[in-house]
This record gives sequence, C-alpha cells and structure tokens, in this order.
Amino acid sequence: LARSVSSRYGVSSKSFDLRRGSEPQSRRGSDDDMPVHASSLPDVRATEAKTVPPAVQHPVRAEDVVYETSIQPALNCADPRQLVPAPAPEVALGSDTVAEVEAFAGFQDGVVNTPAGPIRTETVSVTVGTRIAGLLRSNCAPALDKSDLPTGERGCLFRGLSVEYLSTTFLKELDVDENDTVYDIDARVMKRTESQLCPRDSELGAALVDVVSDPNAGLANVMLSYSWKYRVKDIVAGLLEYCANEHLQASEVRVWICALCVNQHRVRKATVPFEQFQEVFGRRVRGIGRVLALLSPWEQPHYITRVWCVYELYTAMTTPGCVLKIILPQQQKEDFRKAFVGGGGARRIWRALSELRVEQAEASIVADRERIMEIIRAGPGIRALNHLVVKRLQSWFMESAAGYLEQRISDGSQELSDAALCADVGDLLINLAKFPRAQAVLEAGIRIYVAAGKAMAPSAAPLHRWLGSVHSEQGRYTTALHHFEKARKMLEDMDHDLPPTLEAAKLLHAIGDVHTFSGQAEAAQSCYRHAVNTLEAAGKGVSDAMAEILQSEGELLRRRGEYGQSLKKYQEAMRIMTHTGSRASPKAATLVQGVGMVLVAIGRYSDALTIYTIAMEIFEATGTTATPAAAAVLWNMGQLYGKQGDGNQALKVFALAGEIAQETGTAKTPLGARLLLGTGVELKKRSKYQEALQKFDEALILLKQINSANSELAVEIYWRIGQVKGHLGDTAGELKSYEEAQAKGTSKGWRAAVVLAGVGELKLKSGKSAAAFQIFVQAASILEESEAANSKEAAYIRQSLSKVHAARGELSKALVASKQALEIYRKAGMGFSGGASRVLHAIGDLQTEMGQYQDAEATYLEALDIFEETKTATTRRCALVRKSLGFLQCVAGECGQAMEELEQALTILRSIGLSHTSEAVEIMTCKASVLTRQGCTDEALMVLEEARDVASELEQDIGAQVALTIAGAEAMRHVGKEGYIEEFARGIALMEDGSKLETKDGAELLRQYAEALRGSGQIAAALEQLGRAQQTLGALSLGRTHSAAKVLQALGSVHREQGDFAKALEMFDECEELLAEIGLAKTISAAQLRVKKGKVCHAKGDVDAACTLYQSAVDMHKAMGTSRSLWAGKALLSLAAAKQEQGSSEEARLCREEAIQALQDGGFRNTRDTAQAMKHLRSSFMGVLGTMPASEIDTFSEGGDCPAAENG
Repeated sequence: LARSVSSRYGVSSKSFDLRRGSEPQSRRGSDDDMPVHASSLPDVRATEAKTVPPAVQHPVRAEDVVYETSIQPALNCADPRQLVPAPAPEVALGSDTVAEVEAFAGFQDGVVNTPAGPIRTETVSVTVGTRIAGLLRSNCAPALDKSDLPTGERGCLFRGLSVEYLSTTFLKELDVDENDTVYDIDARVMKRTESQLCPRDSELGAALVDVVSDPNAGLANVMLSYSWKYRVKDIVAGLLEYCANEHLQASEVRVWICALCVNQHRVRKATVPFEQFQEVFGRRVRGIGRVLALLSPWEQPHYITRVWCVYELYTAMTTPGCVLKIILPQQQKEDFRKAFVGGGGARRIWRALSELRVEQAEASIVADRERIMEIIRAGPGIRALNHLVVKRLQSWFMESAAGYLEQRISDGSQELSDAALCADVGDLLINLAKFPRAQAVLEAGIRIYVAAGKAMAPSAAPLHRWLGSVHSEQGRYTTALHHFEKARKMLEDMDHDLPPTLEAAKLLHAIGDVHTFSGQAEAAQSCYRHAVNTLEAAGKGVSDAMAEILQSEGELLRRRGEYGQSLKKYQEAMRIMTHTGSRASPKAATLVQGVGMVLVAIGRYSDALTIYTIAMEIFEATGTTATPAAAAVLWNMGQLYGKQGDGNQALKVFALAGEIAQETGTAKTPLGARLLLGTGVELKKRSKYQEALQKFDEALILLKQINSANSELAVEIYWRIGQVKGHLGDTAGELKSYEEAQAKGTSKGWRAAVVLAGVGELKLKSGKSAAAFQIFVQAASILEESEAANSKEAAYIRQSLSKVHAARGELSKALVASKQALEIYRKAGMGFSGGASRVLHAIGDLQTEMGQYQDAEATYLEALDIFEETKTATTRRCALVRKSLGFLQCVAGECGQAMEELEQALTILRSIGLSHTSEAVEIMTCKASVLTRQGCTDEALMVLEEARDVASELEQDIGAQVALTIAGAEAMRHVGKEGYIEEFARGIALMEDGSKLETKDGAELLRQYAEALRGSGQIAAALEQLGRAQQTLGALSLGRTHSAAKVLQALGSVHREQGDFAKALEMFDECEELLAEIGLAKTISAAQLRVKKGKVCHAKGDVDAACTLYQSAVDMHKAMGTSRSLWAGKALLSLAAAKQEQGSSEEARLCREEAIQALQDGGFRNTRDTAQAMKHLRSSFMGVLGTMPASEIDTFSEGGDCPAAENG
C-alpha cells in the first residue's frame, strides 16, 4: 500500500495521495491500483532460459525467482497532510496515544531508534495491491543479448574462478589464515599479479582471474556480492554452502568476484565515473544472470552497511531474468541454530530482521552514496529493497531452523531434544503463516514422545499447545480445543490443578483466545485472568506472555466499549514488551493494531491510520506482511477507509487482505468472514443490496463450516442482513434476520442490546411505537447490567428512544433524549466519532421541525466540523447532513445557499461512487423541491427525471421510489401539468405494495394526496383520503403529533374550499391547540396556519381579523429568522391584499415591496407569488416602478408555465 512518511516524523518526503492511489505516471500502468496476480507476471523461467548460456544453466526453483509470488504489501498511509491528528477527546491514555505508540515502535523525532543505532525514516512508493515484482518490471535496464558473448577465456570480462579452486589452491597460494579479510589479502593479490601481462590491454598488472591456474575457470555462472570486510574463509564457506544446497559440484560453479576478477592495478590508477561504472556493472549482472549476496553475521550483516553492496543488490533486483540468492556461511548457520535452541531465538530473529536498513549504508565517497540512494528511490524504493532483503533472510532463518530439524527427523532421530526443538520451530513457522509445515513438524515431535513412551510427559505439552494454535489460526476451533485439553491433562497435578508455570499460563491464554474467536467472552475473560494469576505466581509478571495476555484483555474491554480501560491494558502491554525487548515482533504489531481500533471507536481516524501504519511497518520490518495478522491490520484499515468515505480504497484493501488469507490458508477463518462482511457493507452503501446479501450469506456459510455460527461475528452479520432486508422492503425477512441474531447471541452484553434495538427499529418503522419503546428500554437495561451504560451502544439506544418520542410527536422529549445520547458519546471520549455526528444530525432535524432554525443550523455545522476534523468530509453521512442543511436553508429563505449545499452533497456521493444510491435519489428529490419552490419547474422536472433513472436501477428501494414519485407529482401540480393526481396514486400503490401505507409515512402521503385532490377540485375524494390519514394515525397512537396537526390543517383548507368557514375555523383552531401542545407553536407550520385562518376571515369579510392574523404570521417569521422564506413572502402578500381592501394603499404597497424583496433575496425570483406581487405593483403603483424597465419586470413571470402568472 502507498506510503509517504508524514511530517510528524520530521522527514521531507514526496507527496503521495492514497485516496487516488497515485504515484509518478512514469511508473504507473492503467491497472496499477489493482492487485497483480501471478498469472500477470512475466515467465521468469523462460526469461532465464534465454539469458543464461546453456553451459551454465541451473535448475530453476521457485525460491530463485526474483519476482516473488507471495503477497508483500508495503505500508499503508494517507497523504502526509491527512496524518495531522484531529483534536482528541479525553481518554484514559490522554492525547499522547500516537506519540506513545511511536515511541514503543521506535519512532521519535523522525528517527527509528534501534539497538543498532538511530535510523532516519525514508520515503516509500509502493502501489496499492502490487507485489514488489510488479514494481520491478518498470524502469529496468533491458536484458542483454548474449548471442555475441565470449566463452570465458582469459581477458573476458565475464571470466570467473571455480569454487573448487577458491576453496583449495587459492587459500594456499595466498596463505590465507582464519581472520584474513579481503582487505588483508588485497596486497597479496596485487603482488601476485603485478608482473603479469594483462590480456585485456597488454600492459603489466593483471586481474588474478587472468593469471592463476584454475582448470575449471571460465564463463562465470554466479556473481558474488559481498563486503571487503568479510573474512576470506567465510566467503569460501558461504560458496561451498551454496553448492551443497543447490546440489552442485564445486568445480561446476564459477564465481565472478570483484577483488579477483577486476584488474585492481587499473582501478588504482584511474577514477571511473559513476555513470560508466553503472553501465559496465549492469552489463555484467545481466550477462551472468545470477547474483549471490553474502550476508554475515546473521544478526547484523556488514553487507548492508556498505552502499556499493546495496547498489549491487538493487541492480540484481531490477535486472530482468537475474536470479538473486542470499547466502550465509556454514558457521553462521551453526551460530544461528545455537542462538535459536538456546532460548530467545525467535525474539532475536525479529530483532535482527527489524534492524536491517539499507538506508544506513555508507561509502567512502559521500557523493556516491547520495547518487546510489537516489537511484534506488527512483526505482523500487528503499523500503522495497529493505523488504526484499528481510524476506530472503527470513527465508534463510526458516530453512536453517526448520530444514535442519526436518532433516534430522527424516534421518530417524528419536532424541527428545529434537522433539522439544519441534515446538520452537513450530512457533516460528506459525508466526510466518506456514501452517501445514508447522503442523507436520509439531506432529513429528509428538511422535518422538510417543515412541519414547512419554506421550503424556509435561514437556510434550508445548507441542500440543502449538498444534492447537495451528488449528485455531485456520478456524478449526473444535480440533484446537481437543489439543489444548490434551496439553492441560499433561500439565495438571493429582488434584487436576494447573501448576504455576509459564507453559500453563500460555495454555490458558491460548484457550481464552479460542473462546474469544468463538464469541464466548465470559469464558475467555476467565481464562485470561487465570493465566495472569498463574504468571504472577510463577514470577513471570514481566514477560512477553504477560504482555500478550494483557493485549487479549484489552481486546475484550474494547469490544465492551470500555475504551479507557482497554487503552490501559494496551499501554501496560507495550511497557512490558519494551522492557523485554520484543517490540520488534509480529506480536508487537498486533498490539499496536489494538490501539488503533480503540482510536477508531472514539472517532480519532487520522491517529488510527497512523497507528495502523506503524503496525504495518513492524510487520514489514520483520518480513511478516504476508501473514494473517498483517491481513487483519489491512482489514481494519479497509474499515477505516470505509468510515472515511473512501469505499473504493476499502474494497482494494479488503481484496489485498483476502489474497493474503488465501495464500496463507486462512480464508476459511473468522478473518475471511470479516473480509466478506466488510465487502458486503461497502456494497450496501452503494445500494447494491443483492450483492451485499450474497457476501453476507457467504460469510455465514463460512462461519458455519468452522463452527462459529453462534459467534459475535455471526450476530453482526445477521444484523447487517436485517438492515439490507429493510432497505428492500422485506419486513418479514428483516424481522427474521434480527430474530436469528438474537437466537445466535446471548441475552447479555452490548451486542445483545444492539440486536434487540434492531428489532425495536423494525417495530418503530411498522408504526408500533409503544412496542418499540418497551424494546429499547429493555436494551438499555441489558447495557446497565453489563456495566456499559456509558458506552457507544448506550448512546445508540438512547438515540433510538429519541426516535420513538419523535414518532409519537413528543419532539421536546426526543430532543432531550438525543442530547443525552450526545453527552454519552462525549463522556466516553467519542465526541468526534461517527456516532456523535449522527446524533448531531438527528438533533438538527428535530430543531428544524420545532422551528429552532438558528440552533439547527449551528448543530448541522457542528456535525460538519466533526467530518472535517476526522477527515470524513467525503462520506455518505456528511452528504446527508449537507442535504438537511440545504433543506433548512431553503425553508429559511436561503435558496442560493441551499442549492450549493445540495450540489455539494451530490458531488460527495459522486466522488465516492455512490451516485446511484437511494441517498443520491433523496438529495436530488430535495433539490427538485427547492427548484419547484423557486419556480424553476422545468429544471426541477429535469432533476427528477435524472433521479428517476437512478431509482430505476435500485433494488426495490420503496422509500426512494415513493419520495421521487411525490416530488414529481408536486412539480407537475405546480406547473399545472396533467397527470399529477395519477402520480400521487402511484405513490399510494407503492406504499401499499410494500406494506408501508399503514404507517406514519403512509399517513403523510395520504395527506399530500388529499391536498392534490383539493387543488384539482375533487373535494369529496380529498375528505376521504384525509379521513384515512386520521384513521391511520389514530391506530398508531399518533393522534397528537405534528402529522396529525397537518391533517387538521388540510381538513380546514378543504372546508374553506367548500365555503364552510365555521368548520374550517374549527379545524384550524384545533390544529393550533395541538401545535401549542406539542411545542410547535413557533414554527413555520404555525405561521402558515395563521395565514390560512386569516384567509377564512378575509373570505367572511372580517378584514380586520384577517390583517391581525396575517401580521402575526409575518411577525412570527421575523422572530424565527425566516423572513426571507417563501412562506413569509406569502404572508406579506396576503397582508398587502387585506391592507389594500382596508384602503391602506401605502401600507399595501410597502408590504408588497417587502414581499418582493424577501422573495428575491430568498431565491424565489421566478415564483408565482413574486409574479403576482409584481403584477399588482405594476398595475396599481406604476409611479413607484418608474425606474424599473418593463422587460425586467416581465422576467419574473417567465420562470415557469404557471397559469396564474400569464398576465404578469
């Protein structure tokens, strides 16, 4: 994954925008963002066959291929600017969480501090999803045509000496002792060759290869890359080891060695320009085709400290067809084995790997070093080179340990010491995700114990524990527990108690992990506590084992929402690992990941991304990026990208993690199920509901196969399925999914409460608010019993209760509940989380409905601030908040700003691939409504047509279809087009088909339908629909809600149309009382009601009463800050008409002017109301309009085909 080290590390690095997956175009193909599969790599065997002369070809093995076929993801990080941490809420670990993790990982002030010394970090440029091989295919030198190569005679630039000669005659002739380095023998080589004629230029002074008597010398088939600080006998030993490993005769292998094959006499006399050396050396690498890089000692190779060695390594990496092998002398193998068997071997391996840094390499000429580093940066990158060396050395470690042991077992060894070594080797192989090989080694160790008659010996317990871990890592939990139980019986005393030993504690921890994976949190916690007590009793309170247990406890606390306590556990574990020197290990990376997951939960996304990046750096430094643990970090990164709205990036990361899972044999584990879940969630966001369901179903099938059908993960998947079913209008399927989730989970804990809340949400959508309320109260009680009353889940339940109050029309209670939810988030340190932004959105919506328009605007802006701070301003949720803000601005008479917000919301959805979703339809529908209110009906209809095209692609999203239908009908009614009644009827039919007509939304639709019928003169039909709406609301116990008030207001309007003024006023008075009762006496609805009552009085001839009511409506708009709204303009026009009728012409003129100004300022320039006002002013007060051209006045009536504006 793309990586540029941020400025927080004090490094000046190239900008790299991960969200676009960009890097310099010269190194990118059209498909660089996608994973490079093995099938797309070049045929390396064919390449090698062409480039190596037939006489020197070796059998090609998989590990020889320079293009690795295993996944090697580099680090994942955002643009450096995106790593600036958001203002952090207070948590137990404080605001220094990232700094603490950086210090733990060795990052301080732009430097990685290691026991080997400080290392300054460098820039990385590895494309998302590509393997290192994919990078190396670009910017490589062309392969050399060998058809004209010489045959290796004296004087040939490609002539090499045989390993047989080097290991015998050479050592004797130059009198090489045990400690002689290449530097030490240089003078002897010079003296040996100074009087010899060089066959290359016919002058005195030759290369040793051209003068010695080696009957096997000839065209080199390997090139040695090494350091002159190496001991000569170590070099020879390394070459002999290579021959033995490759099953080659020493006489067959001819080596090109610079100290012996370059004419050193000429080198002393002339300075070779770097460019010339680069060309000659590259030609030699291409010509020989196989490079052996000799590393020694195994823990801190001198080779990596010399820049010319690094350059040779780089050249070998970037040369097509060149095979690169890393070799070590036999003595180093023995030293390594002693260190491994002697205890702490694994820790020393991880430390050795993590300390390899080619950027530390030095040169006697500084300019050479800088030039070489620039070349490497421009090619695969320094980190890619580091990674290759680490992977090759890691492979050597593995083969030295496992290969040695496997050979002894193959030879029939029955030594118990070898059986004990099987446990250590098994541990190493498990960490490298070599599960089949680990299983074979561990089972071989068990067989040795069985053959010795000691099958139940306590010393055999580690073998069964590690074998159980092999099965656990692959999701075979029943088999894992079987082996753990065997190990337990081996360790138990006569009373069946475990002894206070390190092994017993490790076993308890392993059992606890299986319980965690299986969703049995209480059993897991019991095992962890027992393990901690066992370690303390054994005097191992400060050990790697204790750190790992604390990490597992931190994970359980995080799942329960106890983030402060969770961070404390992680903090303690980091301190222990620092003390034990294990911070450079895969376990440390997993620990760091846990901290990142907590930061995600509390909304600190930028910090979390930094933490995940550090975890990947540790994996990369130890050569363990292609492991399930690293894939788990990628899964979390993918989730984080999804939260930040970058769904495309999330899917790419999930795919990369999936490839790792496939290659390591862990695709059929909870990790694989999580990857399917994450992919399904991203598809759901795109409204691809059927595809999402398919992924969720695959995840469930997988969990059933590994006996995890009752795990917490299964519960979450059923919950997600219920959500999708709800979007598809499948109420029965939604309920069934929630019931399945309840059945699979426990009746306790936060997850049980959340699943129960899902059932409550379903009841609420079905109009059963009383039942929903009881369910939410029950869910809240579960959280209190679980001591999670202040968790994010508690905030979610509180917000659900707010929805119930809102549905009942209890808006004040709903607002209180939402504010309580927000307070819970803030107290939990999650004030910047996605949950907090959702609650703020809901609060803003409630404030809008209650007429608290200025407060609502401030609330929406606060939510948008959170999106900005957490780098989630391009997410679906942010787009919906902007939609609500746009609607509010339209209501308040700020149509220009409203359109900007709505357009920005659509832009966000388009930028993240959600332009064809129900949310996009919702925003386009709102945009069309604003345009309709502005009188821009043609534009509105065009937007609606676009929205209809999108909606037709959605999978049975009834809500989107109905909203679109009603918006279209309203626009058609506004311009007097026929067919709008039929559109309303179609909306009714859609609701009925989805069994949603008998709901609050259904009642609202019936009211709108009745308003349309009234407008078309179908009074009886309108009364019938309003009666149905009242009946629906009554059945839902919503007779005293805002929806009910709207129905009363509509009834009053129908009676006014009939001329039944007394009945109309009765309905309006009842409506006014209801609005006051539910706290909506100071809203736009209340102001509209005053205007409607005024019209009735006006029609009755009571103009004074009408003026009073109109004036009160105007005053209400001014008080609410909505004096530029369409409704305020209408109220002013009604007041002007009444004033005119009273004979107050001047006041009428002033009212009309004020109305025109308000409508124009609010963006309603082209509306019918503006046209009518201009008409009156033009016909009655031409003197006032003397300075306004008639053509400008006419434009107000040309904005639409409105019949009422024909005479404008």
